Formats: sequence, structure tokens, C-alpha cells
Amino acid sequence: MSLLPVVTPRTSTPLQHQRLVYQVHADQVGLQRLYDQLSTGRRVLSPSDDPTAAARALSYQQGVDYSEQLVRNTKAASGYLQSVDTAMASIDDGLIEARAIAVGAAQGVLAEGERETLAGQLDQVLARLMSVGNQAFRDHSLIGGALTSKPPLRWENGTIVYSGNEAVAQAEIAPGTAVATLPTGDDALGLAAPRLKSKELAAGLTAETRLVDTRDGRGMQPGILRLSGGGDWTEIDLRGSVTMGDVASRIEGVVLDGRELAVDISGDAVTIRYADGLHGTLAISDAPGSELAKQMKISNPQGIAPPPIVGAGLAPRTTTATRLSDLDDGAGLDLQPGFQIVEGDETFEVDLSTAETVDDVLLAINHSGAAVRAELDPTTSKLQLRLLKSGVTYSIGESGGMAATRLGLRSAGGETRLDSLRNGRGAGLSGDARPDLTIVRPDGVSLDINAEGLSTIDDVIAAINAHPDNQDAAQVTAALSAHGNGITLQGASGTGGLEIRQNPPSELGNTLGLIPSGQDAVVGSSEAGNEVVRGADYAPVESGGALDTLLRLRDAVLSGDVTEIERLSQRLDADFDQANRTRGMVGYRLQSVDLMQARAEDQAVLMKSRMSEEIDAEFTSMVSEITRRQMSLDASLRLMGQTSGLTVLNFL
Repeated sequence: MSLLPVVTPRTSTPLQHQRLVYQVHADQVGLQRLYDQLSTGRRVLSPSDDPTAAARALSYQQGVDYSEQLVRNTKAASGYLQSVDTAMASIDDGLIEARAIAVGAAQGVLAEGERETLAGQLDQVLARLMSVGNQAFRDHSLIGGALTSKPPLRWENGTIVYSGNEAVAQAEIAPGTAVATLPTGDDALGLAAPRLKSKELAAGLTAETRLVDTRDGRGMQPGILRLSGGGDWTEIDLRGSVTMGDVASRIEGVVLDGRELAVDISGDAVTIRYADGLHGTLAISDAPGSELAKQMKISNPQGIAPPPIVGAGLAPRTTTATRLSDLDDGAGLDLQPGFQIVEGDETFEVDLSTAETVDDVLLAINHSGAAVRAELDPTTSKLQLRLLKSGVTYSIGESGGMAATRLGLRSAGGETRLDSLRNGRGAGLSGDARPDLTIVRPDGVSLDINAEGLSTIDDVIAAINAHPDNQDAAQVTAALSAHGNGITLQGASGTGGLEIRQNPPSELGNTLGLIPSGQDAVVGSSEAGNEVVRGADYAPVESGGALDTLLRLRDAVLSGDVTEIERLSQRLDADFDQANRTRGMVGYRLQSVDLMQARAEDQAVLMKSRMSEEIDAEFTSMVSEITRRQMSLDASLRLMGQTSGLTVLNFL
């Protein structure tokens, strides 16, 4: 605080008054500012009071706001996770109870009333799990996915349909750290897990492929190439290139030492060669600042490798926009007319006659009416099908073409292994030298088939077609069914029908779907002058998950099928392990959230403390400053009063 000097006699009276009024005004403003600080507790009331301190305080305030937001996030995440933990505890209890019921049902032969009682208990477990699966917290389904607003589970004709999704809700609980707050239906109950996957839909390199899509999506940066045929270097500016066709068109026709260049694009590679097809020297390098030759894997700066120069591994990533004609390494996939999805007793046709892209295939599957959801896995470039209905079996078969086989989605193909049939129990062979199957042709010739040593369905079909007694004009041919799944046997009409018998203890005929369950023989029917036996699907797919297991277990308990009960008991163990792992994961996340909440709260307190040091007023200093200001104001007012009373006599 400064005081104006006492006026001297040589100063004019108006100037004296002006200086005193200024001093009084300054003291009053200073006092008012101190009173404001005293009432607010803040030293810095606006950035102009202390720009440096204000800038630091704003930074601290941002830290406080961010920390408080993290606290709110962690509290919300903790609420979700606690609700999920409670729900998972109920799921664990239900599966433990179902396992105990399965153990009791597998002990021996039970009376019908006892089986009905156990089935009723399983119905109660199913009802509890359905209730838990449809629970919500803050209008968000606990296991149905972050974007689900309606209950994800519903009953439909004795089956359970799941309509949730795999969207995962996440909350930021620390800088750069997010935690999933809700599990998916697959995590909690094994619902809608990908059960069928296609082969890898490898997209081929074409002239239309964009440079940014090449190398499995890593892309290439256009640059400048330097080429030489052993003499001077020629530079080709490719910085304006967008597609592989642009690159090829600018390289083709370039003449090196009198020889013209040519470029071939196919599969996953680009080939640069001399148009005359002869060898020689072809050096390729990047100009300074360019990496295109390295990225295209055609760098040959010393010309050591002779032409043609092949850059492989350039195939683009498969996306939903990839054309079917570009798949299969550029050879294309012919998916007409489509394929079938059999869901329980219903058959749904997937029409692919107008499909041009991968997205068209996905839309056709998802709009077929079947309870499936198809999607493209971007990490593997494979189509995957999620089966949404529990309690039924699925089958993907043909519709007269080869679409399912070409996609690799056919659920029962020729490569299906015999030891995988009957849910992993195997083909049920006799295990000795006796024939497992006897096929009696319409002309009466018997074909004995021993499947011992055979590995796949193709092996069985080959054994029938190549049988030594089946090589004449009356041959019976075996093949995969052209519609749906299964094996079809066909022979020319003769004096009798086409008969297939299995020789106990072998169950191969039942396992292959050629003979109905519970029977040991079947006779074919006449179709267009031929005798035909059409087998059923030998490898149906279960949707999987805890609810599917419980529905099948209930049916097995009612029918007294001890073998099936034992199989499903093992599945129950796997379902419980998965649910228990998910609950453990939820507990770990909850612990992490609580820890991050404590850290965020501590950080907020620290930031507030630092901000307080910058802008808060110190009470002791402020009181002393007020006292000094009041003394200054009093002195200024006294001096003003004295100078106002002066007369001419005071200056004589």
C-alpha cells in the first residue's frame, strides 16, 4: 500500500484536492476488495486479480471436475457390478441345484412320478434363471447387452429365445482405463455364443482395391518409386494413387533401357516384370521419404533378385462391403441359390441369388426368419452364426447348390469326423470284424460295410461307392444330400427295394441318420424310376448355454434317458464353471472400481487443496491488510479536511 506524498506549498489547490480524492478512492476500492475477499474467502475473484494464479487455479479446477466425474463413474459402475454379482450368485445357485437334480435322476430307474417331480424342480430352476436373465438396473438389462431395453429372454413353444446383443457397457474409472460394467448373455449363461463359423473369407487383391485397405487393413502410403534396368534410375511419382489399379497403370508402359514394364495383380500379390517375359536386371527402391516399395514388398535396390519381382501379402481385409467376386483370394464365391437353416422342425431358406457383397449375405441370413444372428468377425474374416433359441437343434444345409459348402457353413459335411457324432460319443461301431451296415441293392446284391478304420463321412461314402460288389450298372451311389443335410443313397429300380440294415451291436445306421432311431432297418422309396433312401442330419448343432442344457436335461429326466442325463451333467459342470468365472471377473472388476473410486476421491481432494492455495485468501493477512487500509483512509480523510480549511493567511 502506498500513500501519496504530502502536498507542497507550490502545488495548486485543485491538484491537491485531486490527489487526495484519488487516495481516498484507492483506499475505499482496496477496502471493498478486502471485504469481498473476507465474505467469499477467495483472494482471486477474477483472472485480472492474479493472472498467473488464476491460470494455475483453472488447471486445478479441470482436474477437480475430471476427478469428480471419475468418482461419479465409479459409483455408477459399482452399482451395476453389485447388481450383476447378486444376479450371478442366483445363477450359480440355480445351476448347483440343477446339478444335484441330475445326479439324483441318473442314479437308476425312477418311477414316472419321481421323474415328473424332478422335471418340475428343473422347471422352477429355469423360471428363476429366466427371471434373473430379464433383470435390469437403471433401465439397462443385466445380461442382455448395453443396447437392450426390453427383457432379452422369452418363452416360445417350450423353447427360450434370446434377443439380447453383445454390446458391452463401459465406464471410465481412471485416465485411459475403462471397465465393462455388464456381462453379455454369453458370459453369464452361454447364450448366443458363436456356434458355427465359416471358412476364412480371404479377399483377393484387385485393381479396385484401395491402397488404404491393403495388407489386411494396415494400408500403404503412396510415394515415389525409383526403377532401373541396370542403367540410369527412373522415378515414378505415385503420390496421387488411390487404388492398386492406379499404381499398376503408372508403372505399366515405363521403358527401362529399351524394355517395357508390365504389372500383374492377383490373389494377394502384385508382380512387376518386363513385358517381353525375359530376365534381366530390375532394381526397385524408394525415393527419399517414401516407403511404398518396402510396403509393397518389391524393394530390390541392388537388382540382385531377377524379374519378375513379386510383392506378396498385400490382400485387403475382408469387410462387409467386400464383393463376393473378390473373395476366395480373388477367385470369387458363387453362392447361388443359397442354403437352408433348419431350426427344430422349421426350415428357413436363405436366398442369395441377388447377393453381391458380404453384407448382402449377412442381411439374407438375419432376415431369413430363423432365430440366428450372423455377423462378420473382423479379426478372422469369418462369418459366425449365433444361435438364439435354446432347446432346439440347428442344421445348415444346401438348397440344391453348394453355397453352404463354399462358405464353410455347412454343419454336416463330408469332413465331419465319425468320432464327433452323437455329441462326441462316436459312431457306435461294433468294434470287430463284423459289418456295421448291410446295404441290399434293388437287384438283391448285399454290400457289407465295416466302418472300423474309417474317419470321416467322406470315408463312409467312398467305402459304399467303391465296394467291390457295387461296380456294375446296378450300382448304388452314396452322396451328401443336395437339399438340407444327410446322406442320400440311390440305386436303379429292380426286383426289390433299396434296404439298409445295421447289425447290432453297431448303431452306425442310426448315427448316420440313415435308419430312424429305435429301428435296425429301413427300406427306401421309389422316386423317378430310382430307389432312394434319404438320411436325416447326422450332426445337428445345439445352441448351447445353460438354458439349453436345462431344457434338454428336463426332457431327458422325463424320458429316463440316463446316458443323456450323464452327458448333460457334464455340460452343466461346464456351464457352472463359465458362470463362476464370470462372477469372479465381476468381483475383480468391483474391487478395481472401489480402488479407483478411492483414488479419484483422493485426487479431487488434492486438486482442491492446490487450487485453494492459489485463490483462497489467508484470514490473518487479510485482517492486517484491512487495518492498514482503514488507517490509510482515515489519514487521507484527515489530511483532506485540513487542506480544505486553509486560507490565504496560511500561505503568508
